[in-house]
Amino acid sequence: MAVQIPEEQSSVQSPVSTAPTVSLEQVVERLTQGIVLRNEGRLTEALAVMDEVIHLAPSLTPPRVHRAHLLADLGRYEEALLECNALLETGGPIFENLWLRDDLRERGLAATEARLAEYPEDAEALQRRGDLHFITGQFDEAEQAYAEALAVHPDHHGTLEGHGHALLALDRREEALAAYRQLLLLPHGEARHWVNFGNVLQSLGALEEAEEAYRQAILREPELPEAHLELGHCRLAAGDFDQGWRQYQWRWRTRQMGHLALDTPQPRWPDQSGGELTGKTILLWAEQGLGDTLQFARYARQVADQVGTAGKVVLRAPAPLKELLASLDPRVEVVAEQTPLPPHDCHSPLMSLPLALDQGAPAALAAYLQANEDRRRAWAQRLGETRRLRVGLAWAGKPRFPSNSSRDIPLQVLLPLAGLDVDWVSLQRDEPAGDAEARAHFLDLQRHELAWVDFAETAALMDNLDLVISVDTAMAHLAGALGKPCWVLLRQAGEWRWQRDRNDSPWYPSLTLFRQTQQGDWEPVVEAVLAALTAMAAAHQENSKDSAATPV
Repeated sequence: MAVQIPEEQSSVQSPVSTAPTVSLEQVVERLTQGIVLRNEGRLTEALAVMDEVIHLAPSLTPPRVHRAHLLADLGRYEEALLECNALLETGGPIFENLWLRDDLRERGLAATEARLAEYPEDAEALQRRGDLHFITGQFDEAEQAYAEALAVHPDHHGTLEGHGHALLALDRREEALAAYRQLLLLPHGEARHWVNFGNVLQSLGALEEAEEAYRQAILREPELPEAHLELGHCRLAAGDFDQGWRQYQWRWRTRQMGHLALDTPQPRWPDQSGGELTGKTILLWAEQGLGDTLQFARYARQVADQVGTAGKVVLRAPAPLKELLASLDPRVEVVAEQTPLPPHDCHSPLMSLPLALDQGAPAALAAYLQANEDRRRAWAQRLGETRRLRVGLAWAGKPRFPSNSSRDIPLQVLLPLAGLDVDWVSLQRDEPAGDAEARAHFLDLQRHELAWVDFAETAALMDNLDLVISVDTAMAHLAGALGKPCWVLLRQAGEWRWQRDRNDSPWYPSLTLFRQTQQGDWEPVVEAVLAALTAMAAAHQENSKDSAATPV
């Protein structure tokens, strides 16, 4: 089984599809039938029933757990582990899901070792050992397993591909590039190998070479959506928004995104009949991460201009953003995900709006979201008065996303900032396990994450800060949407939205970008931030003294 093509994108949310209206009793009846079939050893039939149950009730966890077990019973261990990964992404009890994934991996490894004991040079079994480790995030073990397999079969396509994936996950990008290049030199190569090659080039900032790789993939397989999507990323990063937005629409045909499309009989806007919206109700829906939703919600106001007073715009977004997004525009009704779909004439995913509205390059908007004034005052009282600069700090994203490894900054690396004469406020909801010791050196770092019930609360806290310093997380987008000064610390090959070789943002005028010049080297970035923050803190202190000396 080929490992899925790796991509570095924003975190993907739970599917926003709808299911047929069925009763709980019907769902339980079919689920029970599937369990009975499994107990009778009728595994293929049981799997078909579980697939049906998941379609009827996509938010239920037990059918997915049973499906993972069934896939393992059928010897399809890689698919079973991918189902476990989906469980981890869509919520539920994390510990139990991790235990399930680990248990199924060990079952798969035991079966693989049994095969290798009988056939030591079985190429597929040797590759599978690496695949099972890779899918469950054991990248060191995966890389070692692939390397051992390549010692036996140096030209095995699947193993070379997996080895490249593992090296990339370990941030050994030059080695990954060499692995993919070796794969391309072999006969019977596939278009997706060019995509993998291009992905590494893109991550190294070599956009022109990456684009050529994607075009080579398209020559070999003109309808390969991943190639078109990544070509779109390159065009957007280069500032070619017209071509970039068009290629970006291919995301709905990829394995990574296709299943997230909204399940509704109403047409996507604009459809073949045109884009007239006057008097219609359009449903806009969040398709990817929290940061993406904050970034692209801005376009809802332009859609509201088009529907007119007789029409209606409904924005469907993750529940933690609902109250904050309500401040966007009184003409836009905001509803939470996982609620029934409201009546609508047409719909559009948020990140397709630039193309639908024929926007091209983004217009930098200042403060298109606002913090609640009562909450803002409550946080002002809670934080207390200070004459020092008050700075919010977010240094890591969600820990369960592998792509965050090169995006995050270990808190230890940021310790040179700890001695500055500023008031530090943590904007870190999920603290990486290895940062507790370093945090002890940030003696003045205030932590309030237990009080954050949603992003409206976080926005009210942020509105009391003088500056936000963040890696590429939703906190940077929140600061930009609120119009708060924010310094964003970016890896060398940041996401397409930050483009290349610029220290400002085409999306948010309040943001300043501090970039790595070499992949993985944060030291020069921290030195630049230290110098800028030292000057800013000194100026703030002088202004505070002047204010204190001014007669009332």
